Amino acid sequence: MTTHRDPQELSVESLPQLILLLDEEGRLIRANRSRAGSRLSLILNTKGQEVHKLVHEMCSGDCAFNISWGKSWHELQHQDLLEWEVADTLLDKVFRLSLRRLLHGDAPPVEAETGHAVLMITDITQPRQAHLSLRDRNKEMGDLIAEFRLRLRALSSKLILAQENERRRIASELHDGIAQSLSVIKYGIEHNIELLKAEGKSTDVRPLSGIVDQIKSVSEEVRRIARNLAPSMLDDFGILATLGWLCSEFQSMHPSISVERYNQVTEDDVPVLLKVAIYRLLQEAFNNIAKHAEASVVRVRLEMPGDHLILTVQDNGKGFELLPLDSGAAHEHVSLGLRNMRERVEATGGNFELESKSGVGTTIRAAWSAAELRLLGDEAVGDGVGSDR
Repeated sequence: MTTHRDPQELSVESLPQLILLLDEEGRLIRANRSRAGSRLSLILNTKGQEVHKLVHEMCSGDCAFNISWGKSWHELQHQDLLEWEVADTLLDKVFRLSLRRLLHGDAPPVEAETGHAVLMITDITQPRQAHLSLRDRNKEMGDLIAEFRLRLRALSSKLILAQENERRRIASELHDGIAQSLSVIKYGIEHNIELLKAEGKSTDVRPLSGIVDQIKSVSEEVRRIARNLAPSMLDDFGILATLGWLCSEFQSMHPSISVERYNQVTEDDVPVLLKVAIYRLLQEAFNNIAKHAEASVVRVRLEMPGDHLILTVQDNGKGFELLPLDSGAAHEHVSLGLRNMRERVEATGGNFELESKSGVGTTIRAAWSAAELRLLGDEAVGDGVGSDR
């Protein structure tokens, strides 16, 4: 004999979750046949049983499942739908529970008077484990990226230090070697000119005097190159005094360009490793302005709004049209000097921005966050910068 079953009951029993129809006391009226991945299939013939006893047959009731269930059942008096998750240590499962109060007409006709709420229990153990595994892998990847970044920054700092040490070595050789040798040659020629004059000989010494002037000019140029390679002021007086000197030197060499300088930082605000980068950045910016900008005013601003250190160099020159960074022509259009500036700023963890427009001028901005400033300070201590090595 074939038994005809309610179509609604068949659809409920075919669902993958465990679905329980409960009365006003929270006791079982009916359940579908799904096991939800555990021994919960045993509840099929336990009508009238409490939900907690259905899940934890031998539990005393102080488990996380029972505590969360009691709280949610109480809150159902004031809400129509509650959803939460429980990590069930007894069954070694993670469940998502959805408790919905039945409104008029929700329950099947045969249960309309007794049905009060529907509880859906879904076993999410596997997706949760997958989620946690993915989260752990993402954390490991993040840690690896952070470690790689720190090592890359340390390598960049060492490269910068190596470059600056090499510059100092070359500057020292220029100043103490070539410049001194030129001075000796100059002094020797001048001494012989004086001897010729003292002897009253009619030898024309004007060519020798011209050579002395040329040697003097070359000697001054050698010393200027040495200062640009490794300004002793940066070590002796700090970044603020050095930037002031650099601005004065630029204006003296280009009297048609007015330099306006604004300093709103203290010497201690700038890490030692960053002082060299800022000096080189302004030095390169001045070179570009002198060669290409045709500007009459240059504004140099070093400030620290909030916790960021920002260097801005702005001119009112002819400017140029920026091309998209991802175009091949963009790299040809941007000069080697601008690329060097960007690379130096990024090597020290900063953010480099370039704004330019034809007929308006160009603005170069380099910014370092507080975190990068602290990291640069730590790297300087670790490398012994500023110590008597």
